[in-house]
Amino acid sequence: MNKNKAPRINQLERRHDEELGTNVEHARSHEVRLGNPELPIYEYRDKIVDAVDRAQATVITAETGAGKSTQVPQFLAEEGYKVVVTQPRRIAARGVSERVGEEITEKAGDEFKNFVGYKISGEGNTHRDNRIVFATDGLQLVRELSGDGVGEKQVLVLDEVHEWNTNMEVLVAWAKKRVEEDENFKVVTMSATMEAERLSNYFSDGGKREAPVIEVPGRTFEVTKREGGEVVSETVQFAREGKNTLVFVPGKAEIDSVMSKIDEARLSGVRVLPLHGQMEKSQQDLIHKKYDGTKVIVATNVAQTSYYN
Repeated sequence: MNKNKAPRINQLERRHDEELGTNVEHARSHEVRLGNPELPIYEYRDKIVDAVDRAQATVITAETGAGKSTQVPQFLAEEGYKVVVTQPRRIAARGVSERVGEEITEKAGDEFKNFVGYKISGEGNTHRDNRIVFATDGLQLVRELSGDGVGEKQVLVLDEVHEWNTNMEVLVAWAKKRVEEDENFKVVTMSATMEAERLSNYFSDGGKREAPVIEVPGRTFEVTKREGGEVVSETVQFAREGKNTLVFVPGKAEIDSVMSKIDEARLSGVRVLPLHGQMEKSQQDLIHKKYDGTKVIVATNVAQTSYYN
């Protein structure tokens, strides 16, 4: 790949403008380079794009904090692909979509506000101008089996493959079938922890076709795992020290219990917020806001992605 070529986002929008008969020169003024150079995966963008260009199946294993979920879709969209990205949970599909959309509009302007969309059960903001669409793995499975999956010059990105469930298992098997039957079909599987070589061998069918593996390091931070009755007391202590804290509990009842016990400490300048899958979008969005003082989030496993950390 020519590393000095013009940014793909500009070329992509210019082609799209010509199709619509709108102002071509307006798009030409927006020459940007998508992605966040501060994230570890940015250094691997050329390697990732080259792999997807030449192979139908690519396996990316990236440690937590590398930026795979937000950055890889941008790399591929800038290359000219339409990208469909699956997430295991509704909150993640919507949240990562909004994060990626914000990154792109900050760089390219509001003209690109429809560049990214999401589609989950009963909700979505998809638009004909979307170049990146996030969806839950279950919804995308339905779209695939109904014939409304990815087409020419498109890539299906299966994110968080390690969270193996029935939908993901069928999607991976379906993707292999598509690889064998359609030379235009491309799939990228991503995870922080998975048996990359085994998955590569599965897609390559024992070496009959290429399925490269790309390993990306992450950014490490000191983490101390706390369990049992000390969770509340240590959370209170962290809050008093001004440390933002993410607390994982099994379910909504436990969230209410932990929040109630934290409230009993009568902490000053501390905002305690819940996060679970049954909450309305407006309530879930509160965790992303900036507050004066310290923030404590008490969540179920819907927050098990570096996007929320």
